[in-house]
Amino acid sequence: MLPDSDRRVVENYFRLMSQIIKSKSFNQQGAKYLIISLLYGIHALYRELDCPVHPAQPDRALEILNNFIRLLSTQEYPVRKPEYYANELNITKGHLADVVKKKSDKTTMDWINERTILLAKAMLVSSDETIEAIGEKLHISDASQFVKFFKKYTGDTPHEYRRRMQTEN
Repeated sequence: MLPDSDRRVVENYFRLMSQIIKSKSFNQQGAKYLIISLLYGIHALYRELDCPVHPAQPDRALEILNNFIRLLSTQEYPVRKPEYYANELNITKGHLADVVKKKSDKTTMDWINERTILLAKAMLVSSDETIEAIGEKLHISDASQFVKFFKKYTGDTPHEYRRRMQTEN
């Protein structure tokens, strides 16, 4: 869980993104890069929280965790299967799960879900795409599953979140 000060920073990122997108000088390509930039900033906040210690000597487990996070954060839409990341890192799914849990106190699915929620929030604020289209891009099987997933992690349905963010700006 983010401290309140960092949570406010994240919320301000989304407000800024919304303001820029609504401006007269809106550029779709520029908006895409803005979203990516904002997600990297948010990712940095999470990384500080989850990996505060950097040992002096090489740590293979930390290297695996960092490679997993890097791979996850560089995908436009994260693959929602831990075995995909294990295969990409040339390790077993079980080893990836053990390392990620040991080094970050979160599961691989926690990381994947957090990244998915960040992208979902960005997409809800920055586009008029349907909930179904956003869920599809995020590799969630159907609109009702996406609504349940989003509400579980945010407390709002995607419609409620989009409406709230629009009224706050």
